[in-house]
Amino acid sequence: TWGSAGLSMGNIAGGGLCCPQEDEEFEPFHGTGGVVRLLIVVLNYHYSPGNELTAISDGIRMERMARWAEVEDITIMKDDRTVHPADPLFPTARNVCMMIQEVGNRCRPGDYFIFFYAGHGENVPDAPPYDEDDGFDEAFCTPGPQYQLEDRWFLIDDVFAMALERSIRPYCRILVLSDCCHSATICDIDSRNWRSHSLCSISACQDSEESADTGKGGYLTIALDRAVDELSILPGRSEYSIGTLYKAAGKYGRNISKYQRMSMSWANLDPDLTPWPLPRPFWKRLEG
Repeated sequence: TWGSAGLSMGNIAGGGLCCPQEDEEFEPFHGTGGVVRLLIVVLNYHYSPGNELTAISDGIRMERMARWAEVEDITIMKDDRTVHPADPLFPTARNVCMMIQEVGNRCRPGDYFIFFYAGHGENVPDAPPYDEDDGFDEAFCTPGPQYQLEDRWFLIDDVFAMALERSIRPYCRILVLSDCCHSATICDIDSRNWRSHSLCSISACQDSEESADTGKGGYLTIALDRAVDELSILPGRSEYSIGTLYKAAGKYGRNISKYQRMSMSWANLDPDLTPWPLPRPFWKRLEG
């Protein structure tokens, strides 16, 4: 089973959050023995004049969110000047897929694998298996081994989805966070049979839209951080669902940009019953 949702859903369109209560079937994640394993891929493109971003700051923010949630297994891939292109942590498409496999090898049933990407996203002509109704694949704009920023070096959605399916064990939940343009269907949830994999994808915008870089971080990252911050102070809610988090993030997203719509899609899970894996203890909010 799969599903999707745009930004204008439920109490987002109504404009308020107001102490959400989770369904009786909601099962918290913390305390189950499962481990969160996070792979962060962020690109600033300092080597490509005119394409520079501030995405590495998004990676720093996401790492901080994970540390506050007491996540210890964090792998960071970035393209700044401290990482040589020959380093396996330099984010070429090949290296990203290899790192998904490496982190996936550590995953066990009951764990949570999170993939976070901040950088450019692009629509490219659909390639075999020709599964896109609009004739375009979505892609993460990963560089080549010599800093080339060309379509042939990009991480295409078909390849990305295959890497997730082959590298992450079934019954280990997968959460993909894509802070980039043209990213709504980057996981091919609606066109791929995910069988026993439980997967949720939250993207900054629709496939036809571009996403805002504020100069101090990306649209989705800022919205998620502010939503987690807000939910941390709600009484009696130490954990909450992905659906609750998504609704809260949508409110903040509208304040950042009115020209894009956040997107969420899922397979083999219910986001309203599935726990958000990075809740922030309220006292962490006081630490800043």
